[in-house]
Amino acid sequence: MGDPTYTAMGAGIVGWMLALVCGSFLLSWMTLGARGSIVPVLLWHAGFDLLTAADQSAGVIASTISAIVMVQGLVCAWLLWQRGRANVSPAPRRAGRRSVRT
Repeated sequence: MGDPTYTAMGAGIVGWMLALVCGSFLLSWMTLGARGSIVPVLLWHAGFDLLTAADQSAGVIASTISAIVMVQGLVCAWLLWQRGRANVSPAPRRAGRRSVRT
């Protein structure tokens, strides 16, 4: 049948999946910034789990932290996109050909 935790989410599973995607951008950005080391990612994720998975943080605290991670993930996605654009060189121009404006 499926994990009752996930099936109980109902339509909220869409938000959970969005949070996973945003979090993956954040962790990718962290890994690139650490020159491929996953140690900062491990430490970040351990702290995230402590803050969101504990029984005491259910509800508002976990939701707030997840929302912050989603915003950070979107910012990191934009930064990664900008980094990718900077690494793409433009097509070389052919010598002797100019565009004519009328």
